[in-house]
Amino acid sequence: MFIFVILILAAVLILSRALNQDHTVNQEKPKKADSWKGAFVVYGKAWDGLQKNPRPAVLFVATYAVAQLVSTVLQGKGPMQIGHVGFESAVGLLFIMAAPIYSLAIADGRKISIREFMVFVPKKYFMIILATILLVLIALLSFIPLAIPLIWTYAWFFATTYAIVDKDLSPFKALQYSKSLAENHKSKFWGLMGANILFGLGAAPLMLLSMAFAPNVGFYAVQLFLLPLSLVSSAATAILYRWLQKEARSK
Repeated sequence: MFIFVILILAAVLILSRALNQDHTVNQEKPKKADSWKGAFVVYGKAWDGLQKNPRPAVLFVATYAVAQLVSTVLQGKGPMQIGHVGFESAVGLLFIMAAPIYSLAIADGRKISIREFMVFVPKKYFMIILATILLVLIALLSFIPLAIPLIWTYAWFFATTYAIVDKDLSPFKALQYSKSLAENHKSKFWGLMGANILFGLGAAPLMLLSMAFAPNVGFYAVQLFLLPLSLVSSAATAILYRWLQKEARSK
């Protein structure tokens, strides 16, 4: 309990400093940013980028699918049965750095190889894990009465992992940098999240049918829909990150 309180206090300090300090962006020649095209247009661009460079996405989905099947076979229980433990959740650690690398490549209109997708840079990898822990603590703080609402903090700090991969920043400086970019553009981020929810609802009919006839098979089918969607969503937010950088440089 004492350690948890210390972690919460540390998160409070970090959040407070991030709210009151600005990170100095790299000096680049100002270039006027194009107008924001809207969430659905950006999702279309992200989907196009994934189709043009599908191999990393195929590896991502296939790895999760294999992990889910192995988890089911080893436990003798389907994913919809009580007591099933999803070992595939640990697979997320394999892609915690790969996903933002791929997303930024799509945002930049670049194709990357599997080797580039799965590159391991220890410093960045562990900085992303630390940043993720801090983001979870900040999210927990947002539920405390009179604290800053999650609807603000989530939008402010959405670009933290992109900044670590893109600019090799520490978690603390990445939080600052993300907030400096997104502070006045929260609605654009939530527009993307709203579009993501709408697209995700496409899996609802499949889920309802599977629950009635073949729950376990339906679960895997839904995952094959949602896993690529998660990559498209990540790429869409990376496109927003790049747009915010251009917008900041144009001022």
